[in-house]
Amino acid sequence: MAINRKIRQGEIYWLDKCPALDGRQEKRRPVVVIGHVDPFNRNSPVLVVGISHTASTPENDPDLIR
Repeated sequence: MAINRKIRQGEIYWLDKCPALDGRQEKRRPVVVIGHVDPFNRNSPVLVVGISHTASTPENDPDLIR
């Protein structure tokens, strides 16, 4: 069921069927909203970053954001 509500920067949401970059299976993962690609267009894509509970280092994860 889709819920139509305003997505806000800095909030955490759950993304269903999120593809894993490390080859693991798709599953429900938490993401934090960074911002809209086009802030003046409500229908533009939203930029999100996945949240992980595992510790990463720049050596084993080149896409790491501190």
